[in-house]
Amino acid sequence: MKNLTKTFATVLLVLLSYAYAEPNLIKHDNCPCPEGGMETLLASIEFPNFPNLPHWETFVTLSFRVNPDGSATHFLVLESGGEIYDEAAISACASVHWKPATIDGQPVPVRFNLPFRFHRP
Repeated sequence: MKNLTKTFATVLLVLLSYAYAEPNLIKHDNCPCPEGGMETLLASIEFPNFPNLPHWETFVTLSFRVNPDGSATHFLVLESGGEIYDEAAISACASVHWKPATIDGQPVPVRFNLPFRFHRP
């Protein structure tokens, strides 16, 4: 059933996500990203059961900290798609290892905003 849900449901990670170095807006060399790419993050999502509605969709936008060690912490839900979808997005982001942002080649903590779109075609 889980594979069937994954077949009929997709999550699009909008690549317009952005990061900023804490505590101030400091230009960094690169944005954080999941090791293995966004496909790794997509594969780690535990899909909730979708309502039995045609063309159903919901959005979740998270803000979280990517630490120099590659962990993701301090999650905030900026846009809620409902508790089970918020938790699915948080769990996926917390379960992957992130390549941290760097300044002059040194890993730095950054706040990262990432939108998710859960939908059933």
